[in-house]
Amino acid sequence: MGSDRLNLSDGARIRLLIVDDSPDDAELIAIELREAGLQVDAYRVDTPEALRGALEQPWDLVVCDHAMPRFDSASAFRLANSVRPELPFVIVSGQLGEQAGDEAVLGGVADYISKDQLHRLVPVVARELRNRTRLEQVAELDATTRLPGRAAICRLAQARLVRGGALALVVIALDRFRLINEQFGMQAGDRLLRAVAARLATRFGRQSVGRLGGDQFLLLAEPGSEGVRDAVQATHELLGPPFQQDDQEIYLTASLGSSRSPEDGPDFSSALTQAEEAMRIAKRAGRNRHRPTLLPTAADSGTDLDLERRLRLALEAGQLLLYYQPQLDLPSGAISSTEALLRWRHPELGLLPPARFIPLAEENGLIIKLGRWALLEACRQGVAGWPCLNAHEHDALTVAVNISARQLHEQDLAKLVRGVLEETGLPSTRLQLELTEGTLSIDTEGAVRSLRAIKELGVQVVVDNFGTGYASLNYLRRFPLDILKVDRRLVASLTTESSGHDRVDALIQLGHQLGLSVAAAGVETEVQATTLAALGCDRLQGYLYSPPLPADEFGPWLLATGNLPPR
Repeated sequence: MGSDRLNLSDGARIRLLIVDDSPDDAELIAIELREAGLQVDAYRVDTPEALRGALEQPWDLVVCDHAMPRFDSASAFRLANSVRPELPFVIVSGQLGEQAGDEAVLGGVADYISKDQLHRLVPVVARELRNRTRLEQVAELDATTRLPGRAAICRLAQARLVRGGALALVVIALDRFRLINEQFGMQAGDRLLRAVAARLATRFGRQSVGRLGGDQFLLLAEPGSEGVRDAVQATHELLGPPFQQDDQEIYLTASLGSSRSPEDGPDFSSALTQAEEAMRIAKRAGRNRHRPTLLPTAADSGTDLDLERRLRLALEAGQLLLYYQPQLDLPSGAISSTEALLRWRHPELGLLPPARFIPLAEENGLIIKLGRWALLEACRQGVAGWPCLNAHEHDALTVAVNISARQLHEQDLAKLVRGVLEETGLPSTRLQLELTEGTLSIDTEGAVRSLRAIKELGVQVVVDNFGTGYASLNYLRRFPLDILKVDRRLVASLTTESSGHDRVDALIQLGHQLGLSVAAAGVETEVQATTLAALGCDRLQGYLYSPPLPADEFGPWLLATGNLPPR
């Protein structure tokens, strides 16, 4: 059986979708509501297929049994939430314990009721319908995601600001979403938007998040910097797990911009403008990051401005330096290459990682100068040898240097690389350039041209953070690549998620189908290393072997390991 219509009143009514394998139990639920004076139009389903089809129709509420032959309440909720995140979902079951019920509510279910306490269903239904009515009175829901649309979420934000006197906004823009529509079609893109909306609504509530339009959402966070920080962290975390698109897993990232009112604007409109501009800066800075508003606050006035001013002087002051992290070849275990990682020895804040200052450099254009310095220094070091190493001991070691999106797209990168190689004397075959998967999608045709010119020099090209986007086999074939480096989050999933093994295996097989070597970043345990080796990964990098080391420590470490590559 798939579904059937219950013989109930056709007057003014509640549109009720019942998920239950028992027609009698479904009838009792409807009768309970009718006896309370409500008129109900109910429809029963008991299979995932019937539920998915029914969700295309307008409903006010879903009432679901817990244990059914084909599926349970948890899988039914996931399905309903992915298609209609705004729809209240109530579990009515005689088999769900109190602890499991509490966990379901924490996971986003509106409520749970025991079948021997059906009288509790009436106040629950009334409460959920009142909540939905209040939301619909503000404005209509967005047709695609069923979240509040732009006008609705803006009115909700204005009302919250008037009521509380303070407000924090986070604008969320999905990265490279245009490629989803191009590769999978508009309908697939809409399904993905609904899935994102479902995760946001489950985490933050349906009256705290809305769709601004396109691939952008607005989140109303708790006032203050701590509320913004928590909201940003939660957003990145909930976008971390992959989204299912037919038979493919798609990884999404987002660029976030935030603002606070009244600190960053006396009214909602000015605060929203600041948050949207901050989001655009985050995108230009390389995506998958958060940027607070550009305006300094009373509490932290000048923090970023001061950091930017000092960064402009850091090169001349000799405060920038490179750390090196080795990469091992499999199965030999020889150290084949090392990645150069930029650090800033700030006179007051100490040693700063790139995440602290690279976004600023991307934003103000300093990344061009910083990138040239890092490339030149790494190549010089590769020729001169690290302390304690003689030339014959390192002349097969390859040096990898990270290249930013702005470097790739706003300068003649091949000309720069050619000049640096000529100036330092480093053989082109000993240089690798690493760029992220997302960098390739910003200007695909421009990236292809630039990388082809670099490949003609004999330099290798590495795609870092591989697997966090959604590059297909045909898409990657367009680029002249040598190595794919699996993202550290996916490496971590080998030991934290049941599906991690299959995802990493698929990525390694994809790389090998393209005729490329596959490396893995963030290897921290023997279990990860053993698994990656068994899956056919070609190179490993991570703290299991060595943390990033300054040049004066990297040389002695290489000598101590005694497994340099053959000359």
